[in-house]
Amino acid sequence: MPTYGGTPVLTIGKAGQAREAVRAWFNEIGWDGDMPALFKPGHEGPMYVLSLEDGPEDWPMQICDALYGKWPAGVFAEPVSSWCLGLYPA
Repeated sequence: MPTYGGTPVLTIGKAGQAREAVRAWFNEIGWDGDMPALFKPGHEGPMYVLSLEDGPEDWPMQICDALYGKWPAGVFAEPVSSWCLGLYPA
């Protein structure tokens, strides 16, 4: 497993799978704005993050509730802020 500063992180492939799950959720709710951008570890902390400042209110909390138990195998997600979702190895 790759690391960032000694902290285990997802592979880019797993982060991409999580991004696709997030995009599918945004499409399901009928969102027609920008999609969250994927950033490598070091942007908001030692993990991959999906960031969207002008998205639905508290979208990271909403998506964690909606996708509970549905994340790709090996992925754990949690809100970092009201506009940023952290992606971690499960």
